[in-house]
Amino acid sequence: MRSYHHAPEGYDCPFCRIAAGETLPEPATQPRDVVYRNRRATAFVANKWWPDNRGHVLVVPNRHLENLYAMPSDVAGAIHQAARWVALAMKAAYACDGISTRQHNEPDGDQEVWHYHLHVFPRYRGDNLYRREGAAACSEDRVAYAQTLRQWIERQQQSPAIRPLRPDDPPPWDLWLTADPSRALVEDYVNRGHSFVAEQDGAIVGTSVLVETRPGTIELMNLAVAEPHQGLGLGKRLVEHAIATARAWGFRTIDVGTGNSSLAQIELYQRCGFRIVGVDWDFFPGHYPEPIYENGLWCRDMIRLSLELSSKGAL
Repeated sequence: MRSYHHAPEGYDCPFCRIAAGETLPEPATQPRDVVYRNRRATAFVANKWWPDNRGHVLVVPNRHLENLYAMPSDVAGAIHQAARWVALAMKAAYACDGISTRQHNEPDGDQEVWHYHLHVFPRYRGDNLYRREGAAACSEDRVAYAQTLRQWIERQQQSPAIRPLRPDDPPPWDLWLTADPSRALVEDYVNRGHSFVAEQDGAIVGTSVLVETRPGTIELMNLAVAEPHQGLGLGKRLVEHAIATARAWGFRTIDVGTGNSSLAQIELYQRCGFRIVGVDWDFFPGHYPEPIYENGLWCRDMIRLSLELSSKGAL
């Protein structure tokens, strides 16, 4: 595949130095301007701002990649995970009306730094972002905005506590019905089982239910995670908690069922040690009056998975 390079020979890449945590001469970006970092990407408050879009952020890959054409899929995913965190933090901390992202490649695409970077802008109604020129932002302003975003992200990333649902807790119907749209079915197995919730800052952000189905066997039902917390490992923690709880209660087997269209859930359960043991054909048309579609697929069959808690595959 053809590559496209415009960096001069011996290019001293400022974004590589920022990603490495180096301190650069003022007024360049400093380590204190970083708001988020994962294994493959770093996000920091930019040192060039637009008049009505203050505190905008750049997201860069940690290793040197000049442009989009050179971007591996795993790095692209990490960059957009970082951009998502930044966008959520801006919405909460800046009270902005929306978010825009933009990214440039090659000189005729308006690229100026020869290291891939994604702009994340807070947007406000009538801000005229694309009709204005940016100007340098002072380091003191950058620090204040960076601290605001960083602290919000750090608070959100604190691991939610998983605990039993208490009698005085409001029933988390919004999450239960996300996992299972039949209120009647949910009420039935919630009343028969043991409900757990993941709680963060007083808010319920995840749910699971364990129901004994026969002697020695318990089933994990209604695994749900609130949208802002999806993709961050909470679902796996809830599964692992269910497995550990089932083992502590003396069960030999834990089962779980999910729709044929729930591709991420099928992968998650197998990564946690479950194996597919059967299929309930046409389960969903027989139990739900309205057809369910997910990932562009008709959710028709129930995929049954099971984990023997004494097996080597058990956590």
